[in-house]
Amino acid sequence: MKASILLNEIKESIENFDTTRIEESLKREDLNPMSRQLSIHNLETCRDIEACEIREDMDFDVDDGEIESFKKELHNFFEGCSPESDNEFRRFIQDICFFKSFIAKKPLHPVGMDMRDNNTVHEVEENGKTVYYCDIRNSVRDDSKGYYTCNYCICKDTSEKCVD
Repeated sequence: MKASILLNEIKESIENFDTTRIEESLKREDLNPMSRQLSIHNLETCRDIEACEIREDMDFDVDDGEIESFKKELHNFFEGCSPESDNEFRRFIQDICFFKSFIAKKPLHPVGMDMRDNNTVHEVEENGKTVYYCDIRNSVRDDSKGYYTCNYCICKDTSEKCVD
């Protein structure tokens, strides 16, 4: 599938998602910090999706098998972590993840977010390019309960980080 086609599908789907419920949840004082940061990140990503355009001469292929594999992984993730999430919200998160992984080539989690025990995603300049590292990418694989969305994240494990 061409990235431009995937982007258009994502845009159409996101356009139909009512972000009001996310905006309303951000008003809650009892919302945990990780959920708050992810909600803000997802709303920002919505704006990025709306603004994103892929010129015809810059279009590229996205592997259909990877898309299907990621869909299955996200399904397993929701079943294991958030079975109460409705299909509309699941599709919204799927769209966000597809955009981040396949179009924008950005980490699935926000840079600097404390995922647990001060582990986070780092943004580093290496040889003139932005590279992302995650402190828990490899360790989460061992803890996973039948889902591992990190396979679709652009981040490298921190253990792969170049030493200055």
